[in-house]
Formats: sequence, structure tokens, C-alpha cells
Amino acid sequence: MKTATGFPPQIFLLFIFAQCLNGAFWWFRGTAEHPEKRSGYAKLVAAWVLLGNIPWFILGAGVLEGRIISMDDVFKPNHHNPFLQAFFVSIVVILLLVNFWIWVGNGSQTLIDYPGLANRPLTEPMPIKLYVLASTIFAFIGAAVMWFSN
Repeated sequence: MKTATGFPPQIFLLFIFAQCLNGAFWWFRGTAEHPEKRSGYAKLVAAWVLLGNIPWFILGAGVLEGRIISMDDVFKPNHHNPFLQAFFVSIVVILLLVNFWIWVGNGSQTLIDYPGLANRPLTEPMPIKLYVLASTIFAFIGAAVMWFSN
């Protein structure tokens, strides 16, 4: 079965696989360099994979239910599709949780203590905090543009 754009409806599985693959790379890089931090990496990678896949599971449910038939649908969150609204709400909630963890919950220091997520060493908390904040702001701007442009 193909969607209106020619993508197979299971395309969301590729996004889930990519998120899991990123988690695996982080795990192997981190534990290879710091085997004594294995349990900490296990918690971080598990949270990364779980939180990162929630939106894709929601999107996939919408695709499999036939409520999302093309990639064009994803860029129209204001069309009252409950799956797309849940998809965007999950992203907002995850971004807010990540920002809270980074800014209040000492997450930036945790990322410094457990290297491997970034391709370069992270040594200071403030650049991490600013990067996460800027990413969140741009994600919210992008979502607002999609929401109000149709």
C-alpha cells in the first residue's frame, strides 16, 4: 500500500530505526571510552530512545489508521487531525521536558559527564543550554509557521 505521495505507509519505521541507531552509537561510543559509566549511559540512552520515538509512534498510528496519507498532511497540523495534533503536542512536551532537564535538572552537566552524544567534546554547560534553547525556539517558530500558514 502506498500513500498519496508514493511513500510506503511504514516510512515512520525508518524514523524509529534512525532514533534507535543514534542511541546505539551514543551507547557504543560512550561505553567504549568510559566502561565504568555503563549504568548511567543505559539510563540516558533509554530515555533518548523512548522520548525520541514517542512522536514517531503517534505519527505511525495515524498513518496505519489512514488518517495521515501524505507528507503534506504532516505540514498541516491545523486541519484538526487528532494524530497530527498529538504528534505536535508530544514534540512540544518533549522539548519542554528536555529544556527543564537541561536548565534546571543539571542535564547540561550530565551530558558533559557522559560524552558521546555530540561529535565533539562538550566541556561547558552554558553552550549546551543555549543550543537546546535555540533549537527549541526554532522548532516552535517552525511549528507556528506550519500552524498558521494554511
